[in-house]
Amino acid sequence: PRSPAPALAPSSARPPGPRRGIPGRHLFAFRREPLHYLQDMARTYGDIVQLPFGRQPVFLLNHPDFIRDVLTVHHDRFRKGRLLQVGRQVLGDGLLTAKGAIHAEGRQLLQPAFRRERIARYAQVMLREADLWLDALPVGGIVDMSREMATLTLQVAGKAFFGTELSADLIAIQQSLDDLLMVFDPLMLPLLELAPWLPLPPMNMLRRAKARLDVVIERMIQEHRQNQNHDDLLSLLLLASNGLDDETLRAHVLTILLAGHETTANALAWTWWLLSKHPHVEAQLHAELNSVLGDSPPTPNALPHLRYTRMVLSESMRLCPPAWIVTREAAVDVEMGGYVIPAGANVLMSQWVMHRDPRYYPAADAFRPERWTSSRMKRRPKFAYFPFGGGPRVCIGAQFAWTEAILLLALIAQRRRFRLVPGHSVTPDPRVTLRPRGGLPMYVETRRSSSGSAV
Repeated sequence: PRSPAPALAPSSARPPGPRRGIPGRHLFAFRREPLHYLQDMARTYGDIVQLPFGRQPVFLLNHPDFIRDVLTVHHDRFRKGRLLQVGRQVLGDGLLTAKGAIHAEGRQLLQPAFRRERIARYAQVMLREADLWLDALPVGGIVDMSREMATLTLQVAGKAFFGTELSADLIAIQQSLDDLLMVFDPLMLPLLELAPWLPLPPMNMLRRAKARLDVVIERMIQEHRQNQNHDDLLSLLLLASNGLDDETLRAHVLTILLAGHETTANALAWTWWLLSKHPHVEAQLHAELNSVLGDSPPTPNALPHLRYTRMVLSESMRLCPPAWIVTREAAVDVEMGGYVIPAGANVLMSQWVMHRDPRYYPAADAFRPERWTSSRMKRRPKFAYFPFGGGPRVCIGAQFAWTEAILLLALIAQRRRFRLVPGHSVTPDPRVTLRPRGGLPMYVETRRSSSGSAV
């Protein structure tokens, strides 16, 4: 379906937006409260906004048609944003940061690891690791569900993609990955662009994190080279590398390790929080689990029948999108909505903003999984919802993430309930991904099975 058409303007006109005013005022406001700032700009100025951030023009796009054009129709006229371009200095040419032919070659190499039949095999790993995690949960105790979901999904990524048990190095790996994510913090951009070689604390932190992860990744690579019996993503890379140098190989492994757990971990963490706030939704989720699964654990064959479970996750990622912003840089002049986006301009497209647009989501701040019935989805333009991006650079692991999130939510919700510790204030922390600031301390409760017994 088409969305309401955006207003057009003469190509000579300047897009609406706030006056520059005091130098740096708007950039400071964005960095201090980016979610509030972008939402306010969209509500005040409309579908395309020029932001007074500095010498380089910056545009915020708030219409599904514009987002579609940037990510799909005219994707060849845009390149990755400056943060990802500069991030190549630290992460190398993995899928997240590579461009052009290097990105296309890397995607072609990795694509077989995300085919349907392989994801079905990964599902067994997901369920096994979740079962072990559940057994270790302290019933009646308090856990940080944000950290716990990161731990669980990292274990799944290690086993599924690399056939490796990460538990011995888990804390160090998690800390190193968290540190490395700072390479995409806008506050790091000046350092990365101007003086990446200086021995400043932030740069030293990035170098130490990368070095620690390189040791783990090199160990995995050597183990696979010595043992040819592995059947996982790393084995596919080694077999199909066609002369892939070790540096690029490590970059691909690092990117999968980093991106292969972060989105799902955040999506699940936010979902547990939303369920604890909305017991009627949780009750409906439990009713579906009882009806579809009974006392049996979920399997990949159950996925098409766990419709409400998927709707809960869809609505969670609408309200709390793990990837809350996408950036691009115009490679050439591009006409959009009657305006010209000049070459070199930065373009911002925010899932947080678009997913709350009242044109597509009435009572947009409310948690309503029923928005995701097939009939309602058909009435909504595609890019009113884009949790995994879109176009040629759409997240290669999107189907893996959906499978993992649905199966883990179903299995865990069968056996446990979680309640936020009273008095803990939950606010989103929009860094590289959208995490809950200060974590999610929650009580662990036993849930009774469909037959009435405690599980």
